[in-house]
Amino acid sequence: MKKAFLAACIVGVLSQPGFGENSGAKLINGKPVTKGTFKEVIMTHWDGYSCSATIVGPRVVILAAHCSKPHDYISFNYNHKVYAAQFFMSSLYKPDDLEKDHDVAVGIVDEVIENVKPATIGGKAWVGSDITLLGYGCLDGSGAGGNDGILRIGNSRITELSQYVMISKRDDGAVLCFGDSGGPTFLMENGKRLFLGNHAASNLRDTNFDTRADAKATHEFLADIAAQENVDICGINVTCPSLEAYE
Repeated sequence: MKKAFLAACIVGVLSQPGFGENSGAKLINGKPVTKGTFKEVIMTHWDGYSCSATIVGPRVVILAAHCSKPHDYISFNYNHKVYAAQFFMSSLYKPDDLEKDHDVAVGIVDEVIENVKPATIGGKAWVGSDITLLGYGCLDGSGAGGNDGILRIGNSRITELSQYVMISKRDDGAVLCFGDSGGPTFLMENGKRLFLGNHAASNLRDTNFDTRADAKATHEFLADIAAQENVDICGINVTCPSLEAYE
């Protein structure tokens, strides 16, 4: 029953046209972040669609595999400059096969992103852990709400783990919506924030699904990309300065 529920939510939601579509900009039950904080969390654009994403290296962003197509280019604005990044997705991304649904990808930028403080991939997912979600997604499951470009933040709690997926749900907690795809789930630990996963899907009511950054498959995918593209990824092949929890 649990696997069927998970498959129905992930496959069903992702199969809807434009899960990452720029149809709104309000994480359900979220609130706007304090101005100037979480600057590494960005909005990407591709072929008329948008996703949330996170800068995790001087030339690297991480997001969901369903946010683009292999080797296409996504674009994003950081500190008033537009960047293009080539898209590489996990070979294990198989949305029609629950056991192989590794919904993670990276974008590689040809130049260093100026004045960036990347997030660090780290932490361990445990059932019962409180987590922090961020994204540029819509107001409710209907996609209502205008695109205001405001990053929003909310909380949830891990309720279940599988090989690749982290499921979260919390009373009055944040729920992912269209446009939140690819955005970060952070673990706030010892006053610091660690990138624990990226948003894959939700049931648009109360339950979220993230691809686990602490999964062996994710680390192997990122390490291979770092070596192949000769880039630094914080927490994978290089140590970066830690970001304060709400910096």
